[in-house]
Amino acid sequence: ISQAPVKLVGELTNGEIDNQEIENALNELQGRDYDVGVSAGKEAVETLELVGGGVSKVAKASKTLKSKVDSVPGVIDNEFGDLPYGTSVTNRPDFEKLARSNKVKFKDGWDATRVYDEILSTPHGERPKPSSYLRESQISTHLSKFSEGAVRFTSRSAASEYGTVGPDGGFVLPKSDFDEVLSGANGDLRVVEQKLGLDQGYLGGSDTMIVHINPKDMKNIRIPSGNEGGANSQWIPGGYTNGGVPEAVMDFSHKPPVVELQLK
Repeated sequence: ISQAPVKLVGELTNGEIDNQEIENALNELQGRDYDVGVSAGKEAVETLELVGGGVSKVAKASKTLKSKVDSVPGVIDNEFGDLPYGTSVTNRPDFEKLARSNKVKFKDGWDATRVYDEILSTPHGERPKPSSYLRESQISTHLSKFSEGAVRFTSRSAASEYGTVGPDGGFVLPKSDFDEVLSGANGDLRVVEQKLGLDQGYLGGSDTMIVHINPKDMKNIRIPSGNEGGANSQWIPGGYTNGGVPEAVMDFSHKPPVVELQLK
């Protein structure tokens, strides 16, 4: 494990911490070879929370620090909450089956095998746009699933602090798919959690917030590239969670109005 958090917290106890030391620690974290940067992101969050005030207050200290925090995979979107779906797709055959079942259309020269091998092996932050391997018609069809709006799982406390329910590039799922899952569960939240791959009890958590974003308020909705902060080691290319649920990302910096969905 990186020694940056240990060094940072140690300096904190001596009363010597300052913004430059936080920035240096983040640089050190980014230089480590972690699995898609997720471990580094978690360490950064834990460290900065110990500093006193959390990521947001540190990020607000300067634009330089904010860019450093944003660039550590998973930091900002994890504070709001990722789309925490299951992990049914864990290998190439699973991905090929998922692509076939959803009739994903790849560009000439690309197929599920090549996409899985090449895109996932490309480092976070360097992955190509989905338009490089998905047909335009596939992208249009996929995004049309959001005609009834988008649903996002988020942290109530983070939403209150930031004044928005997510960062730019925040993960969402189609409202229609969410409704379908609820309908099939007949009101059983445990079934909903299982279908979406959520931890048992997640939907009953006091800090969990589920919101609906109206189509007219969705900004820059797109298929995830895998370079987003919330794209962790479970992310797969093509616009589907590894649980087989359609997903997209959209921007939230314009603070779109949302309606909280109450589950009963």
